[in-house]
Amino acid sequence: AVEAREAAQIAEEQGEYEKALAQFERSRAIEKSLNDQKAMASALNNIGLIHSNMENYELALQHHQLSLELREETEDKRGIAASLNNIGTVHQALEQYSEAMKCYEQSLAIKRAIGDERNLPATIDNLGELHILLGDPEAAIQYCKEGLALAERLEALNYQKSNCGCLYKAHK
Repeated sequence: AVEAREAAQIAEEQGEYEKALAQFERSRAIEKSLNDQKAMASALNNIGLIHSNMENYELALQHHQLSLELREETEDKRGIAASLNNIGTVHQALEQYSEAMKCYEQSLAIKRAIGDERNLPATIDNLGELHILLGDPEAAIQYCKEGLALAERLEALNYQKSNCGCLYKAHK
């Protein structure tokens, strides 16, 4: 399963999404035979992310929902928050903004409750971006400033970049 997962990640980084999907599906089948629900939830999440990258949003949503269900069964709070965040991004891509908002807010609440600072900037940035789309630049600025401050403290350059981009868009 580990080899398939690593091959999938390499294929994804190279933009070979079909190959990545095949490898993640292989990984999921192995994890299913081992009854490793946490690993299966992770594989389903990764499959959902690939489908999002390919703009297959309905398939992405299906896989993220299945991942969320497994994570809820195993009480994996960090995983639940990640799945909710990813479901939110799919809803946002589908312009289902109220659903996206609900998912992001649930994800943010869980991340704060469990002290998952490392993954907070992603959801905070997503909320900022969503508020820009909703025509609420003031709320977007607040979220992006919070995300940027946290990303700087964590020295998370990717989140610093995305929150700076969010701030730029909010000020336009």
